[in-house]
Amino acid sequence: MADVKNVEKTGQNDFHRYAYASEADLLRALQPAMAQHGLMMAPVKIDVSYVEETGKQGDQVRCDAVVTYRLQHTSGESIEVVALGQGSDKADKAAYKAMTGALKYALRQTFLIPTGDDPDKGASLGSDDQVPSKAPAPAAPAPAPAPTAKGSPEVEALRQRLAGLVKTHGMDQVKRVVLRPAGVTGRLWDASPEQLALIGDGIRVLMNGDEGV
Repeated sequence: MADVKNVEKTGQNDFHRYAYASEADLLRALQPAMAQHGLMMAPVKIDVSYVEETGKQGDQVRCDAVVTYRLQHTSGESIEVVALGQGSDKADKAAYKAMTGALKYALRQTFLIPTGDDPDKGASLGSDDQVPSKAPAPAAPAPAPAPTAKGSPEVEALRQRLAGLVKTHGMDQVKRVVLRPAGVTGRLWDASPEQLALIGDGIRVLMNGDEGV
């Protein structure tokens, strides 16, 4: 991680006027350092589901992907990284967008790469991370969100949905697809609102991908 200081943003969306760090930008920054240290990453499991959507831009297909990557060292040691990706397209590019989003998310989270991009600002995990090209001077950082209160309706609803998924999919699968990507390792009511939102995304992916998950 020390060998990668920052990632240049060469991606440009002319319509919405924002710059973003593309998949190529991340790979360009990481590949030399990974090669130097004997590391490689490859997908070893891909679970996808498709949903037909109708919106302002007409009919399109949304692809939700749960991709397991293996990060391996030349010594033979390896770890597996699970990442979520989502992409929508009117033609046949939804899966490619979802896979691109999953790879970007896996690389950024695994190597803790700061790009200034916030995926919560984008339309989905598979969309380009949106950052205004001419952003104002950054404000002082906001305080960390307080944990959700125990017994709140939101937490209770998520707890019941997770309990149902554990019965149908097993605890290991729920942890792999829902809890770990959200960064939740302890009690549900200690999770932040952002983590609860990621848990909701993971639940939807798991429920829509029964055939492969």
